[in-house]
Amino acid sequence: MVLGVPPGGVPVAVAIAEELECAVDLLMVRTLIIPQHDPWQREIVMGAVAPGGVCVLDSGMLTLAKIHPQEVEQVVVFEQRELERLQRLYRGDRPFPDLRGRIVVLTTDAILVGSSIEAGIRAARAKGAVRVVVATPVGLASACEHGNVSRTS
Repeated sequence: MVLGVPPGGVPVAVAIAEELECAVDLLMVRTLIIPQHDPWQREIVMGAVAPGGVCVLDSGMLTLAKIHPQEVEQVVVFEQRELERLQRLYRGDRPFPDLRGRIVVLTTDAILVGSSIEAGIRAARAKGAVRVVVATPVGLASACEHGNVSRTS
């Protein structure tokens, strides 16, 4: 089973599924952005959420940014609701595929922050995947290490 993380992981998932001649579906993941009070400051990622109540927080980033736990909770709740909304939009009435006992190829267009791919991996495992292989054309070494993703050429 190949699972693409929208939006960029979907074309990657389709190409891999065609090559492997296997099923393809979606796995939604939402990035958690630290609330910014300065519109000129770039976004800083503090974690990610995925289906099944999966929440990955980057404790080092939270400590560095000195974010109040209540602000973190507000962002997590908002993004979990957005995740649910997008799942309804993308999936409609189709249930999530049964991953029990399956090997899953999880695809994204790039791994820039390890917490997002880690959330996807945890969600697939929570749904019963026995092994999760991550496929991406681009990945920062530090992000892959954070997400416990080994790199191959």
